[in-house]
This record gives sequence, C-alpha cells and structure tokens, in this order.
Amino acid sequence: FSQEGSQDSVIKHEVRAVWITTVNGLDWPKSTDSAEQERSLREIVVKLHAAHFNTIFFQVRGRGDALYRSSLEPWSDVLTGTLGKDPGWDPLQFVIEEAHARAMEVHAWFNTFYVRSGKGEIPLSKPRHVVLEHPDWTVNAEGQSWLDPGIPSVGNYLVNVGMEIVRKYDVDGIQFDFMRYPGMQF
Repeated sequence: FSQEGSQDSVIKHEVRAVWITTVNGLDWPKSTDSAEQERSLREIVVKLHAAHFNTIFFQVRGRGDALYRSSLEPWSDVLTGTLGKDPGWDPLQFVIEEAHARAMEVHAWFNTFYVRSGKGEIPLSKPRHVVLEHPDWTVNAEGQSWLDPGIPSVGNYLVNVGMEIVRKYDVDGIQFDFMRYPGMQF
C-alpha cells in the first residue's frame, strides 16, 4: 500500500503447484529407457500447464542420489536401474527447459536426511553414495539409513548439495523434505 492507502502492487501470481515424486518411480519415471523418460516427462509438463499449474516441485534427490549431473552424489537408480550409472541426459535440466518454455517455475525438491532404504548392496560408483563415503554420518533406523542432523559436517554437506543445484541450474526454488529425525529411538 502507498502512503495514501491505495494499493501500489498486485500479487503477481498465486502458486498452483504439484509435486513430481521420483523415488521408486512413484510419479515418474516408469521406465529405464531414456527416450521414454523424456517423452513422458514432457507429457507431464504439458498436462500440468494445460491444467493451469504454474509450479513444479521436481524431486531431484530421493535417497542420497541425484536426478541431475552431480559431482557430489551418484545418479539415481530410477533412471537406469543401476545406482551411479549415467543415463545420458539430465532430467532436471530437461524439466527446467520444458517448464520455463511454458512460463512455469521449477523447484528442486530433495530429501535431506533420509538417504537409503532397503538393505541391498550399494555400487561403488563415482561419486560414491554418502552412506559409503561417510558411514560415520549415518544411523540405521528400521532398515533405513538416515544422516544424523546433529553432526555439523552433515549440515555442511547438505548445504553443498543444495548449492551445487543452485549454481548449476536455473531453478526457481529449493524444497527440503525429511528435515527431521526418523523417530524417538534415533
């Protein structure tokens, strides 16, 4: 409001957002074929735009892995079936380009402390998964691996993960999820 009480500015837009969950391919991807992944991701963005959504929260870090080119964490296994295997394309960059072409925002959504589900072997990829690189940072709770938020190095590491995204990609925001301890016994 101006000094006279009249409104100077108007709300530019409301947020009409949707989350695209990538853990276990819940929303996307449904295939490990890169051409199908690109086609289906483009289709999702087109449908969201047609439904008048203007913001996508795209899950880029599910369990200490990446759906973008990271120097800190391995490629997510949802892309190729193998943790750390380069899919030959960059899903985060792709969704940013598709969404921005339609005047939609993309927020990189990542799970912070929850970094591993299940008990399977973790491949020795480059970069190595945080559970292998820093086992002293993790605590197992009910078959899941969680980073310990009480360790200062964990906080520094997560800041670096977030800053890598912000520096390399034209994201419109970052959303942090699983910002908690997994339970009372942790």
